[in-house]
Amino acid sequence: MNNTKSPTAISSTKTFLWRSMLKIKSAPGQMIFDSIVAIVSMLLFAFLFGGAINGSPKEYVQFLLPGMLFMTVLPMTVYAGAALSKDISTGVYDRFRTIGFWQPSPVVGVLVGDIVKYAIAVISVTLTGVAIGFRPDGGIVGLLFGVLLAIFYAFSLSWIFAAWGVVAKKPDSVAQNSMLILYTSIFCSNIFTDAATMPDWIQTVIKFNPTTHIATATRLLMQGAYSSWDIVLALVICIGLIVVFAPVTFVLYRRKDR
Repeated sequence: MNNTKSPTAISSTKTFLWRSMLKIKSAPGQMIFDSIVAIVSMLLFAFLFGGAINGSPKEYVQFLLPGMLFMTVLPMTVYAGAALSKDISTGVYDRFRTIGFWQPSPVVGVLVGDIVKYAIAVISVTLTGVAIGFRPDGGIVGLLFGVLLAIFYAFSLSWIFAAWGVVAKKPDSVAQNSMLILYTSIFCSNIFTDAATMPDWIQTVIKFNPTTHIATATRLLMQGAYSSWDIVLALVICIGLIVVFAPVTFVLYRRKDR
C-alpha cells in the first residue's frame, strides 16, 4: 500500500518558486542588466530633464523617483509570460501534466518568483534617487509603502502577460508584442511630469490609464499627502487585475493542447 501523500498546493508552489530562484542564481545576467538600466535611466532622466522641467535635478527627482519605479518594473512584467511560454514550447509543460501536484503551481511559482526581480530593480532605483537628493516627506514608512505598491502593481499586471504567455506560440513573441501596451501605459501617464501641464485631450487619455492612478498613489504615499481614496483606488485596480486575469491564466494553462 502506497502511503505517499500528494504535495499540497503550498508545497508544490514553493517548489516552483525555488525553481524560479535557481534560474536567477544560475543566470543572474538579466537581473543585473535590469538593475543597471534602472540606475542609468534614473540618472539620465534626472540630470537631462530636471533643469527644464523643475528648475534643477534635485527638485525634479522629488517628482520623478516614484514614476521611475514604474518605468523600471513594468517592462519586467513580461518575464513570467515568456517563462511559461518557454516551458510549453520546450515540452516541459507536458511533463508537468503527468505529475500529481496542484497544476496551477508552475504559474504561481513563476509570478511570485518575479517579485524578487521587481524588488531588486525598485530598490536600485530608490537608492539611486536618495543618493542624488530624493527626500520623501512621508518618511521611511511612506517610502516603504510606495515601493510595495509599485511592486504589487507589477505583480498584478504580470497576470495579463502570463495569460498571454500560455497562448503564445513563441516565448520571444510575448515580449515583442507586449511592448506597445507597456510603453503606451508608461508614456501616456503622469510618471514623468504632471498631467496638468498637458493638453486637455491627453489628460483625458491619461485619466483612463491605470498606471496613472497607481503612480499618483505611490507619489502621494512618499510625499505623505495621500488620501484614503487614492489608496483604495490603487488597491482596487491591482486586485481587480488579479481577480480577472488569474482565473483566465489558470483555465488557459489547464486546457493547453487538450
